[in-house]
Amino acid sequence: MNQVEKQLFNIISNHKIKEYPGIIEQAEDDSLLYNLSPIRGNIVRILDSFCVSDNKKILEWDAGYGAVTGALLDLGCHVTSVVSDDDQRLILKTRIEKDSYEQWNHLEIMLYADMDSLEERFDYIVISDLMVESTDKIEQILAFFKKHLNVGGKIIIGADNKYGLKYFAGCKDRFTNDYFSALEGYVEHDGYRMFSLNELERSVKHVGLKVVQLLFPYPDHRYTFELFSEQRMPVKGELNINLRNFWEDRVLCFDETRAFDTIIADDKFRDFSNSYLFVIEAE
Repeated sequence: MNQVEKQLFNIISNHKIKEYPGIIEQAEDDSLLYNLSPIRGNIVRILDSFCVSDNKKILEWDAGYGAVTGALLDLGCHVTSVVSDDDQRLILKTRIEKDSYEQWNHLEIMLYADMDSLEERFDYIVISDLMVESTDKIEQILAFFKKHLNVGGKIIIGADNKYGLKYFAGCKDRFTNDYFSALEGYVEHDGYRMFSLNELERSVKHVGLKVVQLLFPYPDHRYTFELFSEQRMPVKGELNINLRNFWEDRVLCFDETRAFDTIIADDKFRDFSNSYLFVIEAE
């Protein structure tokens, strides 16, 4: 285990879930917030609106250390969570069992290395935080998942918007830890990156899938407090919790609440939302 994993495993093994907020407050960076905060699960509670029943099967891609897994189990479904290695599997398994989720016995944990042999089909495939290097990689992942959807099944994806207002306003790029990286085209950066709405929608279409619902997590898809839709867009004054840098430095280029008000008045929120949540199904 690396140092972050050792810290997580120690916390999960020796503390109750109700103690996590106090531990997160004492952290020196945002790794504990990202991996332990119950707010992370808000992004998948959208599945409630699809009338998820006990018989549904969910594949959780890139489950990591289980920040979202518990919220999926709370839906009463059978969950298969995919992690990168045995250390992640141990931490996730320990967390779910120790936190005493009622449906802990409905969880199966798989390694990425075993995915090529996967034959099962699922009602929902969930990617709560899309982290990829290119649109080619997005299309590769979607094409693979398309083959593992039940009839009527859906893929749920939470993703950053490279034109999200917070990145104009002075928040650092989460993948480069620098200002304006996505806006400048990720010069000399070959790792994970953010994408525009057009890029994401084109990738979905290229593999024979379609976006059946586009949602707007606010302030973003990692720490969601509100979820807007094209049928219920935000109104002026509503987007007022915008200092979302936590431990990282940032600059304050302008008042984001006032800027959002202007964007809303001009019907441009769709373009400048910090994040998106896509509900996707086969054409």
